Amino acid sequence: MRRALPLTLLLALAGCKNDLKAEVAEERAAREAAQVDLQTCDASLSAEASRAQACEAQLEPYLNPPVPDLKDRLLAIPGLEVEELEGGVPGHRTFALKLEQPIDHNDPAAGTFKQRMVLTHWSEDAPMVLSTTGYGLFGGPQIWLGYRAEPTLLVQGNQIVLEHRYFEGSMPYNTDPSELDWSYLSVWQSAGDSHRVVQALSQIYGGPWIATGHSKGGMTAIFHQRHYPEDLAGIVPYVAPISFGMDDARYELHMNEIGPADGACRRGLEDLALQQVLQRDAVAEVLAQREPAYRVFVPSGVAAAVAATAYTFAWGRWQYSGSPQLCDTVPEPGAPADVVAMWSQADPSLLVASGDPDPFEAYSYQVAAELGGPSYRASYLDFAIRQVDFSLLAQSPGPSWLGQRPRFNPMSMQQVDTYLRESARNVLAIYGAWDPWSAGQITVNEANNARVFMAPEVGHAAAIADLREPERTQATQMLMSMAGVHSFAPRWPGDSPVWDEARASRAWVMNLHRGVEQAALQRP
Repeated sequence: MRRALPLTLLLALAGCKNDLKAEVAEERAAREAAQVDLQTCDASLSAEASRAQACEAQLEPYLNPPVPDLKDRLLAIPGLEVEELEGGVPGHRTFALKLEQPIDHNDPAAGTFKQRMVLTHWSEDAPMVLSTTGYGLFGGPQIWLGYRAEPTLLVQGNQIVLEHRYFEGSMPYNTDPSELDWSYLSVWQSAGDSHRVVQALSQIYGGPWIATGHSKGGMTAIFHQRHYPEDLAGIVPYVAPISFGMDDARYELHMNEIGPADGACRRGLEDLALQQVLQRDAVAEVLAQREPAYRVFVPSGVAAAVAATAYTFAWGRWQYSGSPQLCDTVPEPGAPADVVAMWSQADPSLLVASGDPDPFEAYSYQVAAELGGPSYRASYLDFAIRQVDFSLLAQSPGPSWLGQRPRFNPMSMQQVDTYLRESARNVLAIYGAWDPWSAGQITVNEANNARVFMAPEVGHAAAIADLREPERTQATQMLMSMAGVHSFAPRWPGDSPVWDEARASRAWVMNLHRGVEQAALQRP
């Protein structure tokens, strides 16, 4: 049988059990208290997190403010009018802009005018190409919707096409057109216009700015850099002539050497011009048979129009069509009248007086004031041209600035020439070997990262795309360096579509200029 434990032992065991129960109870109570504290802590932390999130939400507009739309940012620029255009280059946005400009950059009191431009936006981080037309926009901003200049294509940049002061929609009228002061149409004033465009739009486009332009537009880019070099990372003027005087003889010498070395093409074009004068009556008869518009005029008047356009015929063909393909189509000397008529550039408008102002009278003012122009006499026509009665042609009333005829300033272009030879940096100039205007090609100092490239066998449409290797790669690498793009390497092989697009771009803008650059030539 089981023996009973002593009383003392039983009491000791009972006390131990009670102690253990007390300890367990205390531990349980402590755990429950800890759980409550943990829940309270969690709840407190959750509340703090909620307050922090609410605070962050309140601060978010200040810490990370929303970026306004590009149009709103443009509208915020003082003096800038903005209209977004539909269509254009895929992936781009296009805007018609007008910037308020001072008529006189030296005197704000002289009044203001609105200068038109077209912005093609790609990215705020991309380079900006400032393409100066040198003339107007050749119509409305809409015609520039799909246009990108060759530098814009190559650097994949943004672009501004800028209309020149005193042309089309950028005329500085105060109240009455008769109050127009032509003295503010100067190289320095136009450079001031471009400078203010850079200042205004650099608020959005802070990357490198490159100025470019075709012909007189290229001259305008040169003038911009001459007066405000700090604006630009570089310039790319295309076929931009700098003339010395109103009768620069370099052009005459160049025309006597232009074209293939054997001279056959040059002589063929000159003979075609001569035949237009010698056979003017027969050519006029052919034109009247082919085109009813000529039949309302007396034959002798049409004949005079045929002879008048012959004067600049060879120049125009080299300028706008200079190429081996042109030379392959020139007929043999002494071609019959029906063949000569196919080449005639006579136009019935020469026989009709128009009361409309000359849209390019601003250009003729600049020629007379500062730009100068070529000596081109087409002396091979001298004897024949004396036999023509030009009195039958419509008489022009002359430009509206005749009452303010300027005194020619020979120093203006000489100073530009000195700047280009000595100081100009980051200049990439392109000319066409068969372009009459290339007689006025600029001279630069290559130590200043400046180069002049001559595209062979091409006229006024010369482009980087027309250069032969290795010059095309060298020119493209220069452009990329100006734009801060360093991944050319070469990105485009010789048959790349980008070169075809570049040539098409150059040809398109050249056609807008067609005939304008000849305005300074002497005519009978």
